[in-house]
Amino acid sequence: MLNLNLLSAKSVPVYDCDQVLHKIKDLNENKEDLSLKKLYEKLLQKGASRFLVSPYSANYIKELKINHPNFVDVIDDIVGEIITCQKTGKNFKLYPILLAGDPGVGKTYFSKQIAHALNSPFFYQNMSTLTAGWVLSGSSTTWSGAKCGKVATSLINEDYANPLILLDELDKTGGDSRYDPFGVLLELFEGETAKQFKDEYLDVSIDSSYINWVCTANDIDRIPDYIQSRMSVYHISKLETLQQVEQTKKIFNMLLAELNLQSAFEQMNDEVIAICLSLSTRELKKEIYNAISRALTEDRYRLIAKDFRTYATN
Repeated sequence: MLNLNLLSAKSVPVYDCDQVLHKIKDLNENKEDLSLKKLYEKLLQKGASRFLVSPYSANYIKELKINHPNFVDVIDDIVGEIITCQKTGKNFKLYPILLAGDPGVGKTYFSKQIAHALNSPFFYQNMSTLTAGWVLSGSSTTWSGAKCGKVATSLINEDYANPLILLDELDKTGGDSRYDPFGVLLELFEGETAKQFKDEYLDVSIDSSYINWVCTANDIDRIPDYIQSRMSVYHISKLETLQQVEQTKKIFNMLLAELNLQSAFEQMNDEVIAICLSLSTRELKKEIYNAISRALTEDRYRLIAKDFRTYATN
């Protein structure tokens, strides 16, 4: 459940209950239709309205710069959108984001941190395992094991109209061209068509236009131009050594502050910093925290190489 104290929220309809009632009337008594009827009844019971939430403050997003200095451009643009919404009263909506860069620069981890900083519902889809667009848009009731897709599920089961959905490794999407995932995304990334999005299984128009999309990729040349043109593309580079050192020290001191150990612990020495530079962005905070814990178990208030599992296993 989101902390609505950090958000402003209003309700918006994401489907038409009259349309759902009409669909129920057309159902038969076979097993497949009975399963669909239960889903329609769930929609009616839950009601068509969902919360549309907007952050009160951009401060939580700004703080991401501490741990993610190579994502500054993305952070600044999100901050700009929040401030624009505050000053104009428009609904908070990110233009679809594509984070492109080499493996290990922290794209996936950063995407999750965006959702956390926005206090937003979060859904994840690994596109490297996606073989057909129906994973997003649902499969036809004529198929065995037919069910709703990720988009409909995120809007039906939850209480919010504008979750953040991460499509990880978008460039590795493959499968049968008859069920092209990029064709589905073309519909979802366009505001007007997204308002009338139809899940193949549900067959009811859903307003998916409020969803915030973040995608990651290593090789954007494998993503069609017509998809790239509908996204804000950010090329994420690896941190320079001096940036990595500064980031490491900031994370270390942030963790000490959280643990109320600022005055007790010595600062990192060069050997420990060198070990930290070998860690990926997603590992860094966790490994430093674990290292602090190992030092404390030995009643020691300085980090040494053996406190890091990476060092100990190499």
